[in-house]
Amino acid sequence: MERKGEGNTSTTGSMLDQALRDRSAIWSTLRAAQAWPIGRAAVVNIGLAAFYGLVMGSYQITAHDGWKQAISSAVKVPCLFLLTLVICLPALYVVSALLGSNLSLRQLTGILMASFLVTTVLLAAFAPITAFFMLSARHYAFIKLLNVVFFAIATGAGVAVIASAVKTVVSQDLAAYRTLLRFWFVIYAFVGTQMAWILRPFVGEPSLGFGVFRHLEGNFYTDVLGSIFKLF
Repeated sequence: MERKGEGNTSTTGSMLDQALRDRSAIWSTLRAAQAWPIGRAAVVNIGLAAFYGLVMGSYQITAHDGWKQAISSAVKVPCLFLLTLVICLPALYVVSALLGSNLSLRQLTGILMASFLVTTVLLAAFAPITAFFMLSARHYAFIKLLNVVFFAIATGAGVAVIASAVKTVVSQDLAAYRTLLRFWFVIYAFVGTQMAWILRPFVGEPSLGFGVFRHLEGNFYTDVLGSIFKLF
């Protein structure tokens, strides 16, 4: 029997369908302070992120220790999202409250989990394309940039979900709403990219061999620019 407050989210499939097609129902549930399956959403997010991590880490799967990178990336991509959530959540909640938001901590967590669902579903959908190019285009810089582009698209879709949720769930004036969104976007972007830089490698550079982590030198943005220059 469907539990009260969960609407059409009694199965994982219906929860995913709701996140992709009927997010207004999620916002209505959260706004009414009813139970939305945040725990199940977290588990699904972990599974989808691990799947994409496994694919992107398989670039050197036929090389010695190549399987280790695949397993490592399958663990690190879910960690990227969950650690970003844990680090950002307190600041997002406090600033939201200071700007007059009526969001509870559970509502805010639900919004972020729903946005991550859209992000990880998109990444999982991109996985066959990633695998195709890893098999047909062996240029490391291209493969790395391809993954950056897919993460940017998926994360952008997740941010759009947050914007939609805040507009629907939060009761505040337009100026405060815009300020809140800008703050969320900046915090989310900088923490997310820095976390990705700390957790790298995800693809694994062939000349360096397998390593769970790399030395903390440079930054995400200079590395992306360097990869672009290597293509030309």
